[in-house]
Amino acid sequence: MSRTVEVVYGRPGKGATTYTERVLLDRPDIMVLRLDGYTGAGGDIYTGGVLTQAAGRPITWFVLPEQWFELGLFSDRDGNPTGWYTNIITPPVIQEDTIECTDLFLDLWQPFGGAPEWLDQDEFDAAVREGTIAHDLAERALQEQDRITTLADQLRWPPDSVIQARRSIGHSTAR
Repeated sequence: MSRTVEVVYGRPGKGATTYTERVLLDRPDIMVLRLDGYTGAGGDIYTGGVLTQAAGRPITWFVLPEQWFELGLFSDRDGNPTGWYTNIITPPVIQEDTIECTDLFLDLWQPFGGAPEWLDQDEFDAAVREGTIAHDLAERALQEQDRITTLADQLRWPPDSVIQARRSIGHSTAR
């Protein structure tokens, strides 16, 4: 049986959810996890009217120590990858069987064959306005958003370490 970790994923003002995920790759610079049978609160996830993640299908997560993001490789009903989903998060606290992080609301969706799109800016703005996210944390999240936007515009997002990790677990090498 493969090793699993508990991912404690917090959202400011909304509590935390714990996910049990299989470890596909564990290196000092990156962990690759598999969330089997994603069920999410609302079933399928759509962005701009297009299926992003099918309910019941796996999500492959790429978690990098000390980084302010994680990346998910989402899939359709047939299990084919649909694109990259980047969450801006607090740097994950990685222990042997537990990973803890806090979602900072800002998410980048990059469909294969389509343009990147930032999501949930309204939730981020509301959290900042209401004081749910501290000002210094909000500033750091916006810096990360700017950095990722620049890299995505240069077709350099996701990072090479994620692309290489994807290859090493047997997925296609397309960005």
